[in-house]
Amino acid sequence: MLIVLGTLSVFAVLACHWIGIFLVRTLFNATLERFPVRRILGAELSFGLVIFGLVMINFADVTVCTLLVMAGSQASGAVAMRFGDAFLFAISNFTTLGLAAPAAAHVPPIAGPLIAMSGIVSFGWSTSFLVACSHAAQKWRNAPGAL
Repeated sequence: MLIVLGTLSVFAVLACHWIGIFLVRTLFNATLERFPVRRILGAELSFGLVIFGLVMINFADVTVCTLLVMAGSQASGAVAMRFGDAFLFAISNFTTLGLAAPAAAHVPPIAGPLIAMSGIVSFGWSTSFLVACSHAAQKWRNAPGAL
């Protein structure tokens, strides 16, 4: 049962990431159309917004993991984790550094690896998205009608 819930949690995190990437891509395309990309500030502004958006998406992903960890610890009947402890556990595992849950709380052992798997996929996805944005900005910069 825990594996099924954990797998659904991974899909929830990846759905959150997908929606965030979609929104950031829309914002990126709008900035490319609105600002002169041939000028350095246009490209830098576009990339700055993308990087800020990706940071926000990753924090949203970690927050989803945090809430799931808190719910899992509460459902086990043990002492419920505080948000700060659950966030530390989630972000440590999301960045694949790994961290054991606080001794007073019970977190299913499968939670850490599933959160780490979500983080690996999310960071890989974010990296490929940044490369795609770089190529898109380059195309706009070299387009015949670009400013």
